[in-house]
Amino acid sequence: KKKTTRFLPMTLRKLINSNRGRFAIIFALLVMTQVIDVASTYLFSPMVNQVSAGRFNIFCSLLLIQFALALVLNFAFNGANYLFSKQTQQYLHGVRDRLADHYYQQPAGLSEMTNHFSQDLDTLTYDYATVLFYLICDVINALMVAASLLSFHWLLLLASLLTTVTSFAIARLLEKYSNQATDQLSAASQHFLATIAQWTAGLAELRRYFAKVPYQKALLKSGQELANRQVSRRKINSQIQCLQSLSNALGTVSIPLIAGFLFFKGQMSLGGVIASGYFASSIFPVLENIAGSYSYLNSTKSLRQQLSRLQESKKNDNLQPVNRMAQIEIKQVSLTHGKQLLSYPDLTIHAGEKILITGDSGSGKSTLLKLLLGNLQAEKGQIIFKDAAGQAFQPDPYSIGYQAQDLVLFPATLAENVTMHTPGLSANPKDYLETVGLQLDPQRQITPDDLTLSGGQKQKLALARTLSHGFPLLLLDESLSAVDRAGQDQILRTLCQLPATVIFVAHNLSPEQKARFDREISLAKREHV
Repeated sequence: KKKTTRFLPMTLRKLINSNRGRFAIIFALLVMTQVIDVASTYLFSPMVNQVSAGRFNIFCSLLLIQFALALVLNFAFNGANYLFSKQTQQYLHGVRDRLADHYYQQPAGLSEMTNHFSQDLDTLTYDYATVLFYLICDVINALMVAASLLSFHWLLLLASLLTTVTSFAIARLLEKYSNQATDQLSAASQHFLATIAQWTAGLAELRRYFAKVPYQKALLKSGQELANRQVSRRKINSQIQCLQSLSNALGTVSIPLIAGFLFFKGQMSLGGVIASGYFASSIFPVLENIAGSYSYLNSTKSLRQQLSRLQESKKNDNLQPVNRMAQIEIKQVSLTHGKQLLSYPDLTIHAGEKILITGDSGSGKSTLLKLLLGNLQAEKGQIIFKDAAGQAFQPDPYSIGYQAQDLVLFPATLAENVTMHTPGLSANPKDYLETVGLQLDPQRQITPDDLTLSGGQKQKLALARTLSHGFPLLLLDESLSAVDRAGQDQILRTLCQLPATVIFVAHNLSPEQKARFDREISLAKREHV
């Protein structure tokens, strides 16, 4: 049974809940800034009226008040912006943590992970969170300005509402295209990162054969596709904004026109006409920003939903520790790997047995270990883990010791590479380094591509890590291929004395070394499909 913890896509509510106290301060500051902004504009009406009446002292006093309000507005707005940035990064830090947990449980390609951790989170920061901040400002401002227009005359408010509805209708109708453009940009970014990873992994070989041209062509082609997708997304959003601007331009003309009509009818003062003109020049750019922000927010909808799905944590309660295992049964297992048909003989492996897997290259030795680990699934047949009572169970793959041919080392000390920072691990790293014949300082710092370690030393280090954790089942794939014969003898002697079940893949062991195992299973290479 799988339990799933679901996370909603990034929304204003999620941002608020990340720190409610801080958001309350942000909102209060934003309300203050917009009230001040509208009040400052509203002062134009009495200022014009005082000039008309010849009261210069009162006009100057109002001007000073307007200046003081501008200073307060500046400090309040920048404070709110800073706090909102902290709020956003706190939320995104949680997203990164949950994405890291997802990829810890379900690893994916480096380009996919890099894209989600960088490009996609940047998109959320700049095209969602930042846009949302200014949208909140604009909505508050629009409400304040609308109230001010209503105080002059209800017709002014009606004209602004009709323009607003038109702008949002445009954004809604074109939402599908902006979403598609965002998805295509994310896919192009992931492909570009994959291209970089694939070609730069072999830079040394490229330089050796002077193969700069194909390297450049591949990167330029992928980079051009990414650039085209970026331009395409901007183009669609610009087209939406252009249509909204036309609608808002009509609204900008309509407000002064209505105000002028009301003035000649004696229903508005001259100061009111001028103030309403300022409000018109203010509200329609604000409404245009709101409609544009709405489009940008919607353009990230599918991306937010995708990242939300990746944050869902799934736990399989059916997985059991492999130490329950009494035997493994392999029955009529086969699968197609590339164009090669791989099939395996029926086998029963008992707990504690030491099994040697041999065979030609391409016969499926490494694939068999991945099938046992659960990384691959058989197309036909079954692999069954049974306990002492003969009951089948699904083993937890992380309770199985596995050493692949592609070794993984970490930027840490030798000791930390052995213990993997496992809490409560009683094993002494130095003892296990000596067990595999690695006479090095446990506190020595290394890097994943450390050139001062030989291939054999790296294999020994990875094997020391596997042995130190006491796994009851060990799947070892060519784990001693780079180790000298004396070192192999010492390690094989240790492995074959362990109580654990050992399934060991090797190519070129001597007859004496093979004799240490309980059984040798030789796989034959099959015909192509």
